[in-house]
Amino acid sequence: MNRPPTPSPRLSPQSREAGFSLIELMIALLVMTEALIAILMLFTSLSDVARVQTSVAEMQQTQRIAQREMFELVRNAGYGGLPITARDIPRPLGPSVPAPGEFPDGLAIEVINNVPLGTRIAGPGSDEVVPGSDILIVRGVFTTPIYYISPQLETRDDVGGDSDSLLDLISPGLFDLSSSGPQVETIKIEDSFNRSPFNPAGIKQDLQPLIDALEDEPDRLLIARDLMNPGAYGVMQSTEIRRDLAACGGDCIEVRVELTGQADALAYADLMNGSTLQPGVPGGHQVDIDGTRRVAFPRHIGAIGILDEFRFYLRADPTRMLPQAGNLAEVPTFVLSRLSVRPGTDVQIGPRIDIADNLLDLQVAAGIDQSPLNQLPARGQVLEDGTENDEVLFNHPMDTLPAFTAANNSPQIQFIRITTLVHAGRPERGHQARSLLFVEDSDRSGTFSVAGVSFNYNTGMAPYRRRLMSTVVDLRNVQ
Repeated sequence: MNRPPTPSPRLSPQSREAGFSLIELMIALLVMTEALIAILMLFTSLSDVARVQTSVAEMQQTQRIAQREMFELVRNAGYGGLPITARDIPRPLGPSVPAPGEFPDGLAIEVINNVPLGTRIAGPGSDEVVPGSDILIVRGVFTTPIYYISPQLETRDDVGGDSDSLLDLISPGLFDLSSSGPQVETIKIEDSFNRSPFNPAGIKQDLQPLIDALEDEPDRLLIARDLMNPGAYGVMQSTEIRRDLAACGGDCIEVRVELTGQADALAYADLMNGSTLQPGVPGGHQVDIDGTRRVAFPRHIGAIGILDEFRFYLRADPTRMLPQAGNLAEVPTFVLSRLSVRPGTDVQIGPRIDIADNLLDLQVAAGIDQSPLNQLPARGQVLEDGTENDEVLFNHPMDTLPAFTAANNSPQIQFIRITTLVHAGRPERGHQARSLLFVEDSDRSGTFSVAGVSFNYNTGMAPYRRRLMSTVVDLRNVQ
């Protein structure tokens, strides 16, 4: 039996039109491409925003790190008895040139303003400072405690018929200041002071920081204060330390010190220009430094500490180079560094410490109250309008220095303003920083040379985002 042939399937008109035409595919690809482009642009935009936020955060962190240490040290400048500036002393080089120890070549705070090309931070062979920036020098007792001596040591001066020299006949004293030549003595510091029948143990003080510091570097500068006459102080150089457990019934150390025989005695004498005597209190002596220079030295020594000097400055690091815009040569990274030296000298103590990088500038200004003592409420306030010779020094290129004398209304330094300019760690595509003219009193509109490379804030460094920050530091030990 034959079966009828199976009819072949026929496509309906709808079936014949199934699938995508070429035009449909092209439209779909176009839409997909536009969507991908939009997603890519959104990703790029978000990436740029994230990069900017990262750069801003890095700059803010750099600012905080750069200014924190300077802030803390400036806040405590002069701790241990060193005045901020010398007062009422002659200006041997003329009325416009500050005397040694007079601000800005101060005692506890010194500012070297807008350093020229080739300036070294501590003499030949040391780091070169970025030209046009400032050097901030801070002195005080920072790295060790202040140690008290009870009862106070007595210095003697057996000439001159002083009315307060009776104690010289009772106690052999410390330093024969009437003789010429080197003055070498030994000061004993015990682990407790102010012993009494009611408190036989006295008040404890930890000698270990002093021992560690002097064993690491025996030749340190010490500052000594007269507790009966707080304005009187003296400086002397340690030469040797010895620990004696039996000599004082507990723990004590003996520090051998030298007053006038060291090679840097004249530099130390400049640091004693701020020593003053309180009326009605037995005063000090005049110490002969080199046959022609005499400085005041306190009658008593009741407190002593290691006097530190830290120098903050900008240096160029040629091992880390930054690209500039256009075809300009790469420039070195600027680093904020701190160097410890023996006060008043270029003798370095320990290695250099790098604090923060990617800085462009460091500037320091000082608020100096110059109003008459009896003119209230102006006295006690610092007036600043940005013009020449307002009461902020180093905020205008034509500022002149006030004389710190009673005849000049006894100017008083109220604050130090620290300004840092930082930049991002990488150039930013399409960014053009605003042109710089002045940062405080430093002209930053031109080109200058750093490590043999031409540098300009407004051309080669324009693609770098930057941030300016100023911190006003009120002084605790106002002088």
